Amino acid sequence: MEIIRTVVTWIFSIVLAAGVLALTENFKEFLKRWGGNTRLVRIIDKIVPAKWQEALSWKYLRVLWWLWLIIGLSSGFASAVRLTDFLTPSHSQYPSGDALNYPQVVVFG
Repeated sequence: MEIIRTVVTWIFSIVLAAGVLALTENFKEFLKRWGGNTRLVRIIDKIVPAKWQEALSWKYLRVLWWLWLIIGLSSGFASAVRLTDFLTPSHSQYPSGDALNYPQVVVFG
């Protein structure tokens, strides 16, 4: 029963992906014929002031992206290193320090 469910899920996923792809391509063709690709650019040129357009140019956005990348990666790395101190045990519950050694049982008599 699990195999049938898996096969049906795969078939449904493939058909759904093909349908989404067909709709996306048709929508892109519709936008090309309607002029929607350039319409958004023309609207933004009318709405956004020239000073803001210069501040949001690719040159400045690229600098901000690199800055964001460097800060994000370094803080992520620092957080990961910091969290490893909490995740790895600094001492073992056994005196020998080896997790495979079991506590010794002392038998009297």
